[in-house]
Amino acid sequence: MKPLQVRRSTLKMWLISLAGIPLIVIAIDVLFQRRLTGALSDMIFPDNDPQLFEARDLIWAWVMLAVGLGLIGFGLKELIVPRAVLRMDDSGLAIRLSGPTKPATLMPWSQIEDVRADRVEDEGDILPVLVVVLRQTFDVPRQPFGARWLDQRTLMVATSDWDRPVGEVAEMATAYAVELAREGRI
Repeated sequence: MKPLQVRRSTLKMWLISLAGIPLIVIAIDVLFQRRLTGALSDMIFPDNDPQLFEARDLIWAWVMLAVGLGLIGFGLKELIVPRAVLRMDDSGLAIRLSGPTKPATLMPWSQIEDVRADRVEDEGDILPVLVVVLRQTFDVPRQPFGARWLDQRTLMVATSDWDRPVGEVAEMATAYAVELAREGRI
C-alpha cells in the first residue's frame, strides 16, 4: 500500500500566524510609539489624567512581542516546511508523541490491536480523536504530547489540527493493517 503522511492543517497554521500580528503591533506600540495606546488612553481618560505606564506594562509588552513572534515563526515554519504529525507505512504507525521537536514514536503494526476514530468532550467542546489500542506500551511515552492514555494500552490522540479527517485516517490505517496481514507481513 501507499504510505500516508498527515500534517497540520494549512488553514489553522495560517490563522496561528495571523494571531501573532496583533500581539506584535500592541507590544511595539507600548514599547516605542504609544500612538494606539495613547489614543485609547485619551478615550478612557478624557480629562487629560491618563494612567502612566509602569514597569510591569513594559514587561507584558516584551512578553507579548515574544509570544507574537513565536506564533508567527511557528505558523510560517509549518506552512513553508510542514512536519508530518502522523506517518503510516509498512513499518507501522508513527505519531509525534514526544513533542514537536522530537522524532515520531513508531508503533509497529504487530503491536497495534485497533485503530479507530472517535469524538470526546473537552470543556463543552466535542473534539475528534484517533484511538490506538496497543498490545503492549513498549517505547510509547507515559506523558504523550498531544495525546492522553485512556488506560494501560489505549492511547487517544488529538486530531483537531490535522489536514485530513480522523475518520479517513482511521479507515486507511485499518485497511493498511489488513493488507499487510493478508500478505503475511505482520
